[in-house]
Amino acid sequence: MNRILAKRRAILLNTILTVMVVMGIKLAVHLLGWEVISLNPLFSGIVAANVFLMGFLLSGVLADYKESERLPGELAASIETIADEAAAVYETKRAEVAKQFLVYLLGLTISIKNWLYKKERTRSIISALGDMGHHFTNLEGLTQANFIARLKREQSNIRRMLIRIHTVRETSFIPSGYIIAHVTTMLLLAGLVLVKIDPFLRVVVLRWRDNIPAAVSRTPDPRPRQSLRLLQGRLSRRCITKTAR
Repeated sequence: MNRILAKRRAILLNTILTVMVVMGIKLAVHLLGWEVISLNPLFSGIVAANVFLMGFLLSGVLADYKESERLPGELAASIETIADEAAAVYETKRAEVAKQFLVYLLGLTISIKNWLYKKERTRSIISALGDMGHHFTNLEGLTQANFIARLKREQSNIRRMLIRIHTVRETSFIPSGYIIAHVTTMLLLAGLVLVKIDPFLRVVVLRWRDNIPAAVSRTPDPRPRQSLRLLQGRLSRRCITKTAR
């Protein structure tokens, strides 16, 4: 849990530092007069392409995250189901093979836990899971056949979940998509740094230089009143013309 929180804080800090650096570079470029690109529809296309790629990548990754949250619980439930059956056989029959089966399941559980932390290889876990069939053979004379069939289904489910976890963990999701997303993001940042954003940025810088806060400037805009006067004059002239006719 602490490791997850540390990763989230690191991502947040990296994002804040990146934004501050880009804002500082933008301000320096503006003060030095190095804004050589005029604002045009190309930037809207770059932004739309970047958003589309990010949404496409996140839609694929989020599905894997949801499945990753579900698989460990189902894996533990399948192992516990097999362990319950082995414990029931041992309690009723006092069979040594059932006890050995429980010891085997304990070792398999520890191995799977280590495998989730990448302390063991997938090949060794799959091989250890295959040894469960020998224990099923030893239990055939101690329990009903349908119980053995159910345990074999749980073994198949465990194998399928292990392979799925290995695929989600080891397979990268469309490396070319990540490369394109990185390139478009860098192009977008470079364009925003070099583009001329007037008059907003110029007004902000001038007010910051003169120590005049934006909230102090509350002078009403005379343009709406002038437009209303012009419209009123036109309507008056039209009314006079119609009356004269």
